[in-house]
This record gives sequence, C-alpha cells and structure tokens, in this order.
Amino acid sequence: MRAGVVGCQPAFFLGECMATVSVDIGSVLRAFNDAQERQMPFAAARGLTRLAGLVRDAETAAIVQAFDNPVPFTRSAIGSSAATKALLEATVFIKDRQAAYLRTEVEGGRRDLKTFERLFGKGIAVPSVGAKLNQYGNLTRGTIKKIAAELNSSGEFKRYFMGKPRGHDLPEAIYARVDGNRRIVPLLVFVNDAQYRKRLAFSEVAEHTARANFEREMLLAWRDALTTAR
Repeated sequence: MRAGVVGCQPAFFLGECMATVSVDIGSVLRAFNDAQERQMPFAAARGLTRLAGLVRDAETAAIVQAFDNPVPFTRSAIGSSAATKALLEATVFIKDRQAAYLRTEVEGGRRDLKTFERLFGKGIAVPSVGAKLNQYGNLTRGTIKKIAAELNSSGEFKRYFMGKPRGHDLPEAIYARVDGNRRIVPLLVFVNDAQYRKRLAFSEVAEHTARANFEREMLLAWRDALTTAR
C-alpha cells in the first residue's frame, strides 16, 4: 500500500502477539534539499511512534470490548516501542505476562493451565455454582490459597475436598462442605479440555488502525519537522 507521504512505503508485520509498522525513506531523500533531508528520518520516526500509540490505544479498547469487565492487569496488556531515526520501526505488542493467557484469545484453541490449576494437578478448572467470584468474575487469590492450604492439611473433617464424591453422580471437582457438613457444593469443576474461540482480533485491529491513520500521522510529523528545520 502506498500512502501519500512523499513516496514512503509502510510495511506491516503482524505476528501472533506483535504488530510492527516500518517505512523505507531511502528512495525519496533525493527529492529534498540538505535541511529537509536531515529532517526526514526524524519526521518518519515521530510519525511511526505516534501511530504506534494509536494502535496501542485501539488494542486496549478492543480488549475492553472483547472481555466482560477485564481486570486492570489485562486492560494494561498492550505495550509499544518507539521508532528512532536509526530504526524506522515502531512495534505494538502484548506484554509477556499477559500474553501467557491472552494468546489463546488471539489464536483460539486450548489454553495453557493457570498457576493454581497446575497446583491442583487435575487439569483445567471451571468455576461452579458454589464459587464466590470477585467483581471481575474470578476466584480471588486469597480464596485459592485458603482452599489449597486446607486440601494439604491433615485434618479429618476438612471444609474443602478434591475428587469425585462417592455415591453421587457428580464430576471430579473441588467441593465445599456446607450447612454443618450436611451437603456439598462444587467450587471448581475439572475438565479434560476447553477449546476457546478467537475473541481478540489483535492483528486485524492493528492493521486497520495503522492503515487508517498512517498518512495523516506522517503528514503531521513531516509538517512539524519542517517548522523546526534549521
């Protein structure tokens, strides 16, 4: 795609959790005088950096739209790196810690086990009717620690137990004894597999936003560069 920015050609590199926009200005520098030529790399770097900021904001908005009340940690998942005069390339990416669980939302398929699921060693755990969830729809870290501590204790009458209750047609899960130990309710049910559909259109959002704003941001950056040229 050619944008109307003095012949600059933007290139888009869309990976699993990273999008990069770069320009090659070598073919257009001959059209300018020495002062303008010196400003061109500065203008391109500034335009690409501002463009990366727009893509980053668009990706953050896409996360808020794709997920039901995402936690602040997830809403802050998107980062960006600035272009420089030496490297006319700006990158927008999902940060490593968030990418560990958002990758499945970008690609679809089976997700990796969460830390607490590896702790219990029974596979993917799905919250059930007895689970008290926080405002973001998750078990709190404190609740998970409390359950884990009691499961690992040696008490005879534990509030929580893990397994498939004998004499009941119930799934393998972590259960809580309630009502004075008269009945049990499932907190987390273990499943062998959980297939996720693609929910976060990371690459599509990045490319659409970059292409829609590339020309404007480069023109603005070029105008700013010319006003400061000496």
